[in-house]
Amino acid sequence: MNTPGTMEPKDIPKGFRASIGPQARTIFSLEKDMVDIFQSWGYQPILTPSLEYEDVIARALDENTLPSTYRIIDSITGRVLLLRPDFTPSIARAYSTATTKLGDCVRLCYSGSVFRSINKHEGNQAQVVQAGGEFLGCSSLEADFEAIALCVHAIGQVSSHGLNLVLTHSRFIGGILAALEVEPAMEKAIVSALHKKDLSALKELLEQSGTTYHNREVLLKLPGLIGDTSLIDRARSLVCNETSHRALDELGALLQKLEHIGCRITLDLSELSYLNYYTGCSFELYDEECGMKVAGGGRYDNLVGKYTHPTPAVGFAVNINHLCEAGLRNQHEILVDYVVYSESDTLEQAQQEVERLRRQGHSAFWITASSAAQHQQRARNIIKLP
Repeated sequence: MNTPGTMEPKDIPKGFRASIGPQARTIFSLEKDMVDIFQSWGYQPILTPSLEYEDVIARALDENTLPSTYRIIDSITGRVLLLRPDFTPSIARAYSTATTKLGDCVRLCYSGSVFRSINKHEGNQAQVVQAGGEFLGCSSLEADFEAIALCVHAIGQVSSHGLNLVLTHSRFIGGILAALEVEPAMEKAIVSALHKKDLSALKELLEQSGTTYHNREVLLKLPGLIGDTSLIDRARSLVCNETSHRALDELGALLQKLEHIGCRITLDLSELSYLNYYTGCSFELYDEECGMKVAGGGRYDNLVGKYTHPTPAVGFAVNINHLCEAGLRNQHEILVDYVVYSESDTLEQAQQEVERLRRQGHSAFWITASSAAQHQQRARNIIKLP
């Protein structure tokens, strides 16, 4: 047992892990399949750096993300670098340098790892493999629908599990908060109380705020605004500001388009996690068998404009690690067409047979006789040589 302050030779940083064999193969396979599907819908692949300058990327990061980034000092320039915490700011920056070449309405897709430090008590992952898409330059609700439809379709191609699509709209709560007309610090405290669902603290803050908004008590009802699609009518009766009503109109129109999406739909009008990031409809997808979040996304019309002219945009990311953990792939999937071994352990003979099979277009590898039993489920065919 290692003593405090010392490291074992096999230690790796908290939140990171090594994947070997079937799990690694599943992650690689899922990542490739996702990108192939995205490209079949017209999304062009884009590669972005794993390291970005902090002062460049931070301007487009959600305020909750920046504190959890990994920082490195560039030994050449002395500038602070960030290990990529999110693909979208990097893609927005890259797009800003190629708008003339790419045009005004662009579909892009990506895959790779993002890195965020973790709370050591939560047990989550610091490195997550993602695959996602960004639809830049289209403000139509059709783009929001396409992002959700593509995300659901892609996961459906690798999963037989049911999905729960959870929808919300940032301007629903945003409209209520704006109507309060309170100081930024007070608004932040109110949002914090809402996020914690601390109604007693929320009541106290509303009293302290000095707001004269006649409908302020609606904030106390937000935690209960979770349900099926009929929730829109109830929410509409509770709010009386134009911004929130427009948000509900957009959600209603999107729900009509999603009528045949093929998964359960839940509305969560209490969601606050990305209040200052998304500017319209946003969504999360959960695996119904294990409850794990496997994807999420939404509209972020204010982000690209931090690097170039204002550009509407909508995007999503699939969490490949969670797809793998949710058991959406058979851990005993077939690796190759043929496995070859020699009873006499004549490896040269086995190697020659493998080469012959490969020349015929088959996938194959050789093994020792002693390991043959371990590979019975890993190949379509086993060839035993004398």
